[in-house]
Amino acid sequence: MVFISYKSDPDYDIALKVSDLLKGEGVNVWMAPKSIDDNFVYEVPHAINTCEIFVIIISKNTVHSEQVMNELLLAVKHNKKVIPLIFEKKSEFRMPDSYEYQLGQKQWRYFSLEDQNMVNWLVEQCKMGEPIIEMSVDKFNDKKITLMKGDYQENMDYVINNYPEKLEHIAFAMGIDCSSSLKISSKKGILKWVCKYLDEKYGIKIDVLQDLVDDAKIRQLGHSDKNQEMKFKDSVLITVLLPNPDQGKEELKLKILLIANSRKKSSYKTTHDVDEVEGIDSREIIVSLFNKLPSLGEDIRELFIGAMGTNGLEFPYEVCVSEIFNCYLYAQRMNISPDSLWFSMRKEDMERADLSSDEIINYISTVTHFFQQ
Repeated sequence: MVFISYKSDPDYDIALKVSDLLKGEGVNVWMAPKSIDDNFVYEVPHAINTCEIFVIIISKNTVHSEQVMNELLLAVKHNKKVIPLIFEKKSEFRMPDSYEYQLGQKQWRYFSLEDQNMVNWLVEQCKMGEPIIEMSVDKFNDKKITLMKGDYQENMDYVINNYPEKLEHIAFAMGIDCSSSLKISSKKGILKWVCKYLDEKYGIKIDVLQDLVDDAKIRQLGHSDKNQEMKFKDSVLITVLLPNPDQGKEELKLKILLIANSRKKSSYKTTHDVDEVEGIDSREIIVSLFNKLPSLGEDIRELFIGAMGTNGLEFPYEVCVSEIFNCYLYAQRMNISPDSLWFSMRKEDMERADLSSDEIINYISTVTHFFQQ
């Protein structure tokens, strides 16, 4: 859900246009009416707590609104994705220090509803992390696929915020170098961005995550020490504790499944080109993930995955996607598949392959339909 924050008078009409625009694109929007009664005093904080994205309409009027500032403070406190839209001419507006401090490094946009590129950007930002479609995989049970558009870590954040009760049952899968060093990750690899996300949002440093990986290698793989390399297809499950937004409740458990899917070439040591890797058939990597799931116990019932295979090697995006879903359907036949598969579709990957999310959805729908025959 998208929460729109604005000063009711005179910015209501602008906020309403933004709301109507987003709703027309299928985005779920929450916006307070022009006049707020006593009931909305309680509804506004609840809406902010449950939203994924906080859009703030900024104008010369906004900066004098105590209500808007209070809403922004609450959104920042709960680590919401904040999108500031400035409806003023750049030459005539200076962001007040109080807002500049709260917005920090967030990208401000001097926004115009007449600029289609800006409108497209806003719609795209507000759709990121929202499930696009859920589809049944097997007509004989409740197994399903959920497709999500956006970067892996943004979609992970969406699941954490919207399905905290599911977290301990979902394994978030990503590749790791055979060295098992988290600092050696491909430039555009999922692992790198997830580590960055956990640091920036929760203050969980990479060294803390590395300790969890090293301990898991010894306990789960029987390694004699932390420096022992993983073999291709080796995998470990780590549990990262996150603060629970519901005060007084126990911490959330984020479960990350790391599979050795690449090895940096010796030239990496001299060039530090983290994309120089060697690997094996990506289908072996993906099938190994599904093979691993039953051994993780009954608690893990769902798998969250992006376009992965042999990390850093050049495979067309459509090949990665098709291999993942073919392997998933194979896992269904072998009774080793999870109850639910979450698939994160990164916009950059789709653009590079000249694919739309609709094309991917149609492909997966065709494959699953064939499977159900």
